[in-house]
Amino acid sequence: MPRCTLTGLSHAIGICRLPEQATTANPWRIARALNLPDLRVMSTCDPFVWRGLGRGVVAMARCVALVIGVGDVEGFRVLPDAREDARNFAKWASSQGFRVIRKIDDHAEVTIHDLRNIANDLHEEATTTRQIYKLFFYFAGHGVCDGDSDVLLLTRAKSDGHEAINLSRTMNCSRACKIPHVGFFIDACRILPDVYAHGLPLFPGRMSQDKVYLDEFYAAYPGRPAHALRPDEDPASAGYGVYTDCLLDALWGRAVEAIRPTPGGEHPRAVVAESLEDYLGREVQRRAGQHHIVQVPQTEARSRWQPHVISWIPGDSASDEPAGEGDAERSDDSDRRENDASHHEPPEMTSEIAANRSAIAAAVDSMAHGMTIYLDGAQAESAEVSRAGIVDQFRSGQSGWHIRAEHSKPGPVMLHLDKSWQKRSMWPALMVLPGYFTQVRVGLRGVEQLSFLKLDSDNQADVLAWAVAYARWGGLISKNPRAVDILYKTCNPTLAVLMAHAFHRQGAIDEIGRLLGHLREKRMPIPFDVALLGEGRFPHERDVFPNYPWTARGWNVLADTKYGGFEKAVRPYLAPEFWTTLLDPPRKLVEQMVHHDC
Repeated sequence: MPRCTLTGLSHAIGICRLPEQATTANPWRIARALNLPDLRVMSTCDPFVWRGLGRGVVAMARCVALVIGVGDVEGFRVLPDAREDARNFAKWASSQGFRVIRKIDDHAEVTIHDLRNIANDLHEEATTTRQIYKLFFYFAGHGVCDGDSDVLLLTRAKSDGHEAINLSRTMNCSRACKIPHVGFFIDACRILPDVYAHGLPLFPGRMSQDKVYLDEFYAAYPGRPAHALRPDEDPASAGYGVYTDCLLDALWGRAVEAIRPTPGGEHPRAVVAESLEDYLGREVQRRAGQHHIVQVPQTEARSRWQPHVISWIPGDSASDEPAGEGDAERSDDSDRRENDASHHEPPEMTSEIAANRSAIAAAVDSMAHGMTIYLDGAQAESAEVSRAGIVDQFRSGQSGWHIRAEHSKPGPVMLHLDKSWQKRSMWPALMVLPGYFTQVRVGLRGVEQLSFLKLDSDNQADVLAWAVAYARWGGLISKNPRAVDILYKTCNPTLAVLMAHAFHRQGAIDEIGRLLGHLREKRMPIPFDVALLGEGRFPHERDVFPNYPWTARGWNVLADTKYGGFEKAVRPYLAPEFWTTLLDPPRKLVEQMVHHDC
């Protein structure tokens, strides 16, 4: 246990005891009320956590864990295991010295109002004192994946769409807290929603460009469920989530393969983000397979030792053995996987990559000068195209359609497809770009692929097909050096958008700025999402196209800028898809999006 000093007024060493009812309030508000503006905790082993303060003490924990377990959501199956998993995660966090904030629906509903109050207090505390070093967020319960936006359901989510956590926006806004290391551990399904719950972000503030190491550990890929197991067949009995069971085995030090040496650290060994990513990727699939179910976790480890760790493993642990050849072998394995973008790809993703590759090949084979869009898997009933008087459409092959619209500048296009989503008309928002062919593939999940193909050029079909599918399934294409290299060689607009979002999720804002500068140096039109993510504001420059985000995630980011009103007007019509698609949009909205210049 590191030795720590509590400094207060006049730099006197002491502890300020408060009445029992005051201990649930924000300690920094209490400190100001007591006229103790300099109250803080300083550790001799900075930046590690001090573990010595008891209840009723005004002090600052260097690490904070917000633990949420919602087992009962109206209209959904009760999940008693979600509560038990949350309690077990909180127990581990307490053992590590975290200040644990629990919101579990054992006796009362979990509401978005309470959670946002907690998050507001944490934001105020972190930005005012800059003393919170680590924030972990754990959720167990029901979840849905609305396009590129994950939504975690709270007690009354079915009757009130705001009673849910918009996880994607929460992650974006958490950067504004300026906490160096943030981790999200989500044991919830990521299936398509059958309730309208878009949720709200927990943290206040606008989109932030601050450097934050943000680790993401999901129980499943988008579109897939997360499973729980029960020792007996009684659905009311508390079992355990497959993902959380594996996670806690690693965090408590029971999984030797998840532990790495940490020379010079608080303990000689720890679970770090990379080793946890590697372990969960294998172990969750293995344990699920033992029960004849399929579950593939999605993990994105960004923090690194030194100094960041997920869990310290005390020296008396049975797994605290000297590092040997096995550790080096695992480390080499990890390095190889860092460059292997296909690691742990679900079978559905592999099928989607193949479908993308076939669609690109069909478009390239039929490519002709004067054509604008190649539409595969659907037909356009009508089109709204900027700066175009006449739009022609004719069949190409069995499932493909060519669309021709005169255009001399980059601009938006909206197509009314002959397919619907839950009986609502679909209007994908596309783009046309001189010198490029816009290739679109419509599948079971709406627009699954959007690619720009250059006439008379090597379009790197394999990389494009993989990158679009991998990003749509939530992966980071920025981890693939070949994709990064091809982007800078070809300046492909599709790769640019996907890469900018990957860099943004990693917190690598400087890399987006570098990409933005490279595109401008090559005099390329700038995709809206690249400018939005790179500049942290609504882009107004004339070289940016179109005047709206290409992706659903882009709309989530836009919501946290001062132009969030635009997002609010479009949000009711956004389809739960990766690429921007509207459902039954008013005619006025379609015209505004297409004919309003960038």
